[in-house]
Amino acid sequence: MAKLEPDLRLALIGEAAKNVELWEHNKLVVQNRLRALNARFDGNPLMQLSAVYSKLEADLTSIESSEHDAIKFLEESVKQHSGLAEWIDNPQSMGVGYKSIGRVLGLLGDPRVKPAIFDKDGTLLSEPRPRRMSDCVAYAGLAPRKGTAFKRKDMTQEESFKPNLRTKLWVVSKSVEKQSSGAYRMEYDQTKFYYQDAVHEHVCRNHIVPSLTGPKGSNGCGTQAHPEWGAVGSPLRPGHIRARALRAVMIAVLKDLYLVCSGQEPVYGHEWIEQ
Repeated sequence: MAKLEPDLRLALIGEAAKNVELWEHNKLVVQNRLRALNARFDGNPLMQLSAVYSKLEADLTSIESSEHDAIKFLEESVKQHSGLAEWIDNPQSMGVGYKSIGRVLGLLGDPRVKPAIFDKDGTLLSEPRPRRMSDCVAYAGLAPRKGTAFKRKDMTQEESFKPNLRTKLWVVSKSVEKQSSGAYRMEYDQTKFYYQDAVHEHVCRNHIVPSLTGPKGSNGCGTQAHPEWGAVGSPLRPGHIRARALRAVMIAVLKDLYLVCSGQEPVYGHEWIEQ
């Protein structure tokens, strides 16, 4: 199989996204430091007038400005990719933004190329190779396994899974959920309608037997009033249905991102194309 040449535009977007991650981390560090000082000195106004506190506040202002510039650069980098810009600007893509897609690409990399996989000892398990659309879905931890959602602990050495990538796609799906129109919002609504009468085909991973959880009951399927929730044949709770709808949006966006980066037209979640 011919080796794919890396897309330098996608590489630039990835580096710009990492820059945003860096400034976000720095901002969080300084915010936590200020919070710790306030807690330690119980909000003493003398502490807030000290040189240390003032320097941290100035640093935070500077970091927030740098973060803003990094986000703008990321958005401009995505706009430079004509295929991505056309897709995101399409009214069918309501809820999908330059920043959010840039953050996804920062973790996914070039959707067309599966990166090398190493074990914990650094031994190469798999060379970089072209990857299919289904590989991207699995890489984001969105591929179902035995009827249940993919979990990191299920991963084998030959597989690779980016939990943060799923988080970034979840942010996109939440944005789509807030829209009133668009193809991905339609995907969300249709998925919720499809599962409204669905039942658990397997024991729910969130199923907790109330008798074993004490007086507080369960925070998942199974409550003091309905211990049968989560068992095979029990109806899906509204939270499960909503989660499946959000997951459908995440997969639809990821599939179209793959197609766009491959120079193809997006299908807006209306069909499954195995690549």
